[in-house]
Amino acid sequence: MADRTPKLTILCDFDGTITPSDLTDFIYEKFAGCGLYYLKLWSQYLIDTREEILRTFETITASQEEIAAALTSIPIDPTFYELVTFSRQNDIELVIVSDGLDWAIETVLGAHGIQGLPIISNHMVFGENKLTCEFPWYDPLTPMAGVCKPLVVRHYQQKDGLVIYIGDGRSDQDAVMEADLVFAKDALAVYCQEHKIPALSFTDFSDICSQIAQWLTDHL
Repeated sequence: MADRTPKLTILCDFDGTITPSDLTDFIYEKFAGCGLYYLKLWSQYLIDTREEILRTFETITASQEEIAAALTSIPIDPTFYELVTFSRQNDIELVIVSDGLDWAIETVLGAHGIQGLPIISNHMVFGENKLTCEFPWYDPLTPMAGVCKPLVVRHYQQKDGLVIYIGDGRSDQDAVMEADLVFAKDALAVYCQEHKIPALSFTDFSDICSQIAQWLTDHL
């Protein structure tokens, strides 16, 4: 008889979850001629993520090399290495899902020696003297976001699997409605409490690893 044990996937937000700061904000502040102007409009729900990114990118003239050099200074939570190791030891797929920027995420992870993790995010495109972005995971289901995180959750659930979601903020709110197990901190934890969405709190990824190990023992 075929093994019916469900496949387990961990979807982990990046900005504010793996890093203490937001990579997109960092790029805007350092390189955009408009600074955080369009980000502020986004934070007030006046424009969506796609418009925020595209309009801001129009004011960036820095090269890919300049941006990469700056990104290498961004720290990550040192306990994230534990989650990477834990997922590989337990045959769990660990995927970064972010409403940020794929190349920026890959650059920061690479600077910390982490490679090979799937990244689902908005796609940065470096052209000749032009920086722009594509949105392969956009869906009208979440019109304010560049990446439709509920769609990502369902994508992995449809592979006959269970999805654990880890996040901290606004872009994660729709995803936690779909996930099988949620870890939330900061604004996302408050959101889950206010909307009575079951979620486990965490302080770092070491804490998450121990809680997932216990959950696996209890449920699988």
